Amino acid sequence: MMMNNLATDEFPYQIVAFMGCEPELGARVYSGKSGWLPQIGIKRRFGLQSIGEAELLGRLTSFLATIDPFSIQFGATNRSLLPVEVIEVQTEAPKLLHYALLGCLGRKITSRYPDREGDGYFPHLTIEWNGHYVVDPNKFVSQHCQVENLWLLKDDVTADDTRVHARFPLGTGF
Repeated sequence: MMMNNLATDEFPYQIVAFMGCEPELGARVYSGKSGWLPQIGIKRRFGLQSIGEAELLGRLTSFLATIDPFSIQFGATNRSLLPVEVIEVQTEAPKLLHYALLGCLGRKITSRYPDREGDGYFPHLTIEWNGHYVVDPNKFVSQHCQVENLWLLKDDVTADDTRVHARFPLGTGF
């Protein structure tokens, strides 16, 4: 089931780093056979402004091939910063990548949440949604995770969920 009911056909895309899993293309992100897939959002909910999906995929392929894989260090759980419980990300790499990605896509996309970009961007791993734990915090608190791929997600209104749409290996030097 679509977890936030805020996404629309207008903002169907997200770019994320999955933590501890390598999902198949087409897999459901929030209610599939593996449940909620743990992820760090690099760019949440956006739509295409002046490009088509094929150009988006091409831009992401070229750009992300120039980004080296990186490590994420998780901190403690926190419930005070957002309306859900999260695990804070302690490393700067996701924030730097977020800024670079905004520079790459620029005015080609439009954001559902412009206030959550740039200085408003807060990298985190959501572990609780609607009062239920969706990710086991013990697997991530104070742990390191290596990021070697980023993933494009796209809403699937027929499945009332978001699906894994494309995978982008980092650092291939494309």
